[in-house]
Amino acid sequence: MKFWGLLFYLLCCNNLGFANGFSTEDNLSGVWSLRTLARASNAVLVIVDDSLEKKPQFMCNLKDQEVPRLSPNLKMIIDEKVRGLTEKQIDNMLLDGKKCEIECTCDIYVLVIQAFPENQKMQKSLSEIQKKAKITSSADRRRCAKNFKDFCHTRLVRIIRSEIRQ
Repeated sequence: MKFWGLLFYLLCCNNLGFANGFSTEDNLSGVWSLRTLARASNAVLVIVDDSLEKKPQFMCNLKDQEVPRLSPNLKMIIDEKVRGLTEKQIDNMLLDGKKCEIECTCDIYVLVIQAFPENQKMQKSLSEIQKKAKITSSADRRRCAKNFKDFCHTRLVRIIRSEIRQ
């Protein structure tokens, strides 16, 4: 699936009602760095892509009913993280953005920059990071996800596999 299709899937699915599990009030975003969440987003896109193409998953071995929860649950955590970013974290993100294609995290950094239209420093980086995001292929995403070996065994995966109450 193309990058923008996957990104659309990630963005459109955050209005689901969750009944049980973790609450967004648990401040889940404070636990992970934006870089970690961006890397997780890439891994989730690979998992969703495999699911949509009816391929066997090469990571995490999730049940079919768990896959649709991953993107919206992770997006809620990322949104919460973005809302709480400090100036220092933004500066670190911009530094990471210069090499975001290495870890396939450019698309999340673009979303963060777009959330701060008044920040001129961020807006100057937007064009460069957008270009990098557009050229990230499915093969690139799979390579990056393979390098995020511990992802399937993290607390983050346990949380995004669960239902989250909004």
